[in-house]
Amino acid sequence: MARRQQPIVLLVMLAVSTGGCAGSPPISYVPSESLAPLEAPFDMPQLERPVFPNRVCDIRDYGAVADGATISTGAIGEAITACAAAGGGTVLIPAGLWLTGPIHLQSNINLHAAEGATIRFSRRFEDYLPVVPTRWEGIEVFNYSPLIYANGADNIALTGRGIFDGQGEAWFPMRPWQKADRETLWNSEAAGIPVEQRIYGTEVGALRPAMVQPFNCTNVLIEGPTFIRSPFWVIHPVYCDRLIIRDIRVDSHGVNNDGVDLDSCSNSLVEHCEFTVGDDAVAIKSGRDADGWRVGRPSEGEDRSQVSHRHVNAFPEVEYLEHSLQSCPSLPRSFVSLFDGLTVFVLQAGFLNELESVRSQRS
Repeated sequence: MARRQQPIVLLVMLAVSTGGCAGSPPISYVPSESLAPLEAPFDMPQLERPVFPNRVCDIRDYGAVADGATISTGAIGEAITACAAAGGGTVLIPAGLWLTGPIHLQSNINLHAAEGATIRFSRRFEDYLPVVPTRWEGIEVFNYSPLIYANGADNIALTGRGIFDGQGEAWFPMRPWQKADRETLWNSEAAGIPVEQRIYGTEVGALRPAMVQPFNCTNVLIEGPTFIRSPFWVIHPVYCDRLIIRDIRVDSHGVNNDGVDLDSCSNSLVEHCEFTVGDDAVAIKSGRDADGWRVGRPSEGEDRSQVSHRHVNAFPEVEYLEHSLQSCPSLPRSFVSLFDGLTVFVLQAGFLNELESVRSQRS
């Protein structure tokens, strides 16, 4: 399948800086097209990309080395912290092969992976500790850090034409022996186990982490990159509001490699994306069973549907959404539309026991 040609323009100017972050704007992220007005069949606010100060922190200035062997977790983290402390801006990952552990974003940070950059994540489980609050298959838990993670951040982005490589095959052997842990987790709310005691990411209890997870964040943009070889679900936003995912490519064929799982999110847009994945392409979720009901945060807003999908090229076909949506808690009103000639799903009021599926014609 031919990918949409929407090049990201990278403008580079020489600048003299005494620190790691340039006060002048040596780099600009210029999307190839503006966001088209939303024309959803329900009330939904128009979304805008987040805006960042004209400041750039190059991870090389903090000790990152593009040799594919030197782990640059600390250097990338220092660049993000310095940029955030200065008021925000762009953290630049230049072209090259970079090895890192988890990347934690902060408010007002645009993590920009330049064309020619491959960010390869560590295969060592211990690099993803300490555990962080997350949601795993709809249950709140403390687990290994997702590979790219933000908690409670506002105005964040993941942009550029770089490649994020999760090296997920290192995690796949965990799947057979995590089944017991999964069953315990699924029953934790009914068993009265509080969230702060649901500690995984240990030798006796471990769950594969998501690749990208903004958690309880607002004003989020994911645009441009390619994501490959995820350990688990690829892009899994949780409790997010005002979220744009567009013009990305997900090529990840491992077990449970969903492309995008919108989990208790509102005001979200997914468009112009390609998914070649080992499981669901795009799914809408809002927690699981008793734990989802406890949280009580559906993927919608006040009396409005908040999720729009358009121009999504998906393999396998998005009919896999049906399985994911069957177990969602009550959705007052929601609509999912995939206008690439695959399937349209309409969810009606009440607990989701039935799903109307309409096959559309390819033009």
